[in-house]
Amino acid sequence: MNKPVLCNSCKKPVTSRRELVTTKSIFKVYPYHDECYEKDLKGKKSFLLDNYPINGLSGTLSVILSFLLMVFLYPVLDTIQFGVIALLFLITGFYRIYSFVLYEKVLPAK
Repeated sequence: MNKPVLCNSCKKPVTSRRELVTTKSIFKVYPYHDECYEKDLKGKKSFLLDNYPINGLSGTLSVILSFLLMVFLYPVLDTIQFGVIALLFLITGFYRIYSFVLYEKVLPAK
């Protein structure tokens, strides 16, 4: 049996994907309840903590947009510029996959 996913704010278990919000701080991904995220983190700006969720629509769109940017700009950019955009895609994609495998996969959809 999998270990329960505990909210980083209230330390209570997150019971479904619907109430899960994951954020990152430097190299670590943190799970939150939707309510805890809205109450504690939403709207706060910090150098170390991103202000948007990794999972859900916004995280998936950022991965898709960075991939499209990488594909469409490949013929136009030189090697260094393309490398920066490819690194952006790899970082956003890694965090999205890491969040899914570590937290979302173990929770029921509803």
